[in-house]
Amino acid sequence: MYRDIAFREAHELARNSSLLSIQRRGILLINLAGLEMSNGLYEATIESLQRAMAVLLPDHFVHYGYALSTNLGISYLELGQRDAARDWFEKALIVATGHPIHAVNGLAHTAMLEGRSDEMRHWSHEAFTAMWDSLMSFETEEMAHLTEVLGHMALHLGDGRLAVRLFDQAQNLCGHSGLWNRWRRLNRTLVMAEAMDTKTATGAVIGELGRFTVLLECMLAQELVLPRASKLADIRLFIARRIAEAMGFGPDQMTALTYVCRLADLGLSAVSEPEPETGNARMAKMHSQHPAMSVRLLDRLGLPDLVLAGIRDHHERWDGQGFPDGKSGTSISLLGRIFAISDMYARQAIVHGAPHSAIMHDIENEAGKALDPSCVAGLQEIFRRVECQCGR
Repeated sequence: MYRDIAFREAHELARNSSLLSIQRRGILLINLAGLEMSNGLYEATIESLQRAMAVLLPDHFVHYGYALSTNLGISYLELGQRDAARDWFEKALIVATGHPIHAVNGLAHTAMLEGRSDEMRHWSHEAFTAMWDSLMSFETEEMAHLTEVLGHMALHLGDGRLAVRLFDQAQNLCGHSGLWNRWRRLNRTLVMAEAMDTKTATGAVIGELGRFTVLLECMLAQELVLPRASKLADIRLFIARRIAEAMGFGPDQMTALTYVCRLADLGLSAVSEPEPETGNARMAKMHSQHPAMSVRLLDRLGLPDLVLAGIRDHHERWDGQGFPDGKSGTSISLLGRIFAISDMYARQAIVHGAPHSAIMHDIENEAGKALDPSCVAGLQEIFRRVECQCGR
């Protein structure tokens, strides 16, 4: 319902955008194209993106050229116009400022559909090098593309079992994204892969693919326990990263924090979350062990100790009244302390629908009790800066 409302309002804004600046008009058309893509209206998407390109100035393409090119490539690919799709994905490679995972995925997918096996292997390996970054950002539709490509990579390397697992997750992700044509095609791919020799291969690349698959399955397993898990994780991660940036975290610490935010509640897939009104002491005791269960489930993946400590400590309290170990103060992992604040914000917003002011009031009241006062002060400062910027 909300998507339909946004779609209609974006169309209305686009029709009456003559008073907007050139840049704002271009951004509006790019956003409208995104809504059209999510509704499977690929011809309309191309039209909106072409209109955006017509109004944006050359300087704007530094910021928007990659998104424009990749979305045009995806739209042409969905319409079966593979030559045009390949051209736009290649243009995206030229203007990309970071790793062009979307364009690489698109080129691998195009080659796969055309049966160009050498080209597909090349782009699959390119996608493989960026898969961990994709797991951290976790764009559901993009992850569906990547996982399908990696499934074909596993098949090529001779690991039929791993390929089936990857295709199965790609199909789940397509379902989440509403990509039903791709879902049906993947169903045929799964049947084909299951009929093949299900031997297990070895090697460094297969090992990394296997680790990636387990982590992906872990993340998606959380959706079975809490359907809003991905939204919770997205908001939790956003808040946590803002706090970490203010504290001067480096790339390795930021990656570790991202793992904590994505995987901390994995243990809930092995225990049930108690309802507060039932007063079931046994269920509450089981629930209190889910941080330790998360660590146990992830231990075989060789994640850094920093990550595992943050996951184990994510329900500890500053005053020592948390679980599973009753740690207090700075004996709690810093990643666990940052997580606690971001998790409280995310749950209040997503589960309870509380407004920002009420959430911040509750967080401030918990400073020195459940939450690290310095982390709370950091969050207050972040929002204070945002309010000052918006008030200019």
